[in-house]
Amino acid sequence: MKPRGILPDPITLASSLKACTTITALHEGSVIHAEVERLGLLEKDLYLGSALIDMYAKTGLLSRAQEVFDKLPLRGIVAWTALIAGYAVVGSFEKTLICLDQMQFEGFIPNNITLIWCLKACQSPGAGNKGIEIHAEIERRGMLDHDLVGNTLVDMYAKCGLVDKACQTFDKLPLKDVVSWTALMVGFVQIGESGNAFRFFDQMVMQGIRPNAVTFSVVLSACIRIGIFSKCRTYFEAMRDDFGIISGLEHTNCVAYLLSHAGQVENALAMINLFPNLVAWQSVLGACRRLGNTDFGKEAFRHLIH
Repeated sequence: MKPRGILPDPITLASSLKACTTITALHEGSVIHAEVERLGLLEKDLYLGSALIDMYAKTGLLSRAQEVFDKLPLRGIVAWTALIAGYAVVGSFEKTLICLDQMQFEGFIPNNITLIWCLKACQSPGAGNKGIEIHAEIERRGMLDHDLVGNTLVDMYAKCGLVDKACQTFDKLPLKDVVSWTALMVGFVQIGESGNAFRFFDQMVMQGIRPNAVTFSVVLSACIRIGIFSKCRTYFEAMRDDFGIISGLEHTNCVAYLLSHAGQVENALAMINLFPNLVAWQSVLGACRRLGNTDFGKEAFRHLIH
């Protein structure tokens, strides 16, 4: 457009920034940013400023995102949410919630997307109290019916180790899908209650909800927690035969770990050859050391150093 003397409009520039965000083209995005500054559009177009913040936040340049945000003469809910999402993604719990408080102080009401990102920032032990506050606001505003909000709440409580709260929230959900069921299972595995994770898996399947690859990663890791190979094999075979899910790296690592520690090192090696990786070879090497299996131990060691 520019060689022909046609200046790009804000919509074109915002679309270009979105494309840069999608393909992580930071250099090109910075060039567009410079053009936006040169044309003085940052002060005139709220959406364009939000697109710039989103690009820098999603490419990990939070300091640049904050700089752009601070320059905006008007800050809308989209700009606030883009900045909050950026801090949440990098695990900056405090900055995420500082932004939320400041946004509300300035009179903006967070929408469901804003609150979802804030809940994601609370997904760690010690952050549960703030999550409970956000939950209260969600209940007050009748937002629990939004499936993504409800699932994120269950996930937040589960990852904070507040499994009772996760169960209470789960029971209130009008629609329970594979994401909400799996989030609850994660919580039980984290606190060492593998039996409850298995129980909820069975209930989910009985209610006609198909598990996905993530669900199987959770129950397989639950098998590792308590060292039950037979159950692990049952889940692994069901994943393929009953649900048509192709096993991935995490699934094969779980099975290889249990096989090797059950003394079936040769079978574990055959499994690892599907997805060779350092974690699996380390598991086999540890099992061989414990079992005194020097031949397979040497093979695992060779793979580790090469």
